[in-house]
Amino acid sequence: MAEVTTRQLNIRVSPDLIHALDEISEAEQLDRTTVVRRLLQDAIQEWRLRYALRLYREDRITKERAAELAGVSLYEILDLARREAIPPPLTVHETLDEIKRLERIPV
Repeated sequence: MAEVTTRQLNIRVSPDLIHALDEISEAEQLDRTTVVRRLLQDAIQEWRLRYALRLYREDRITKERAAELAGVSLYEILDLARREAIPPPLTVHETLDEIKRLERIPV
């Protein structure tokens, strides 16, 4: 017997969401289940990208780990970081220069 690769998920949604799903179904000529599955996949991918970029922005992960977490190439994550105006992390030399600059500021 073949193993089932999907599992069932039952949720309650508002009539407005049902209407929106039906509009998409009609426009895309797909059944509602397929539309929900695709929208959910897209939303999860978008969340992974946003989450990876947030961690990268906060210097909690490297650009390589951000790409891995988001499921995209290193070049894609760097392009997304540039578009989001996320500056690259400072080099060791830049960090030392910044520390020296801060030490000169009177408290």
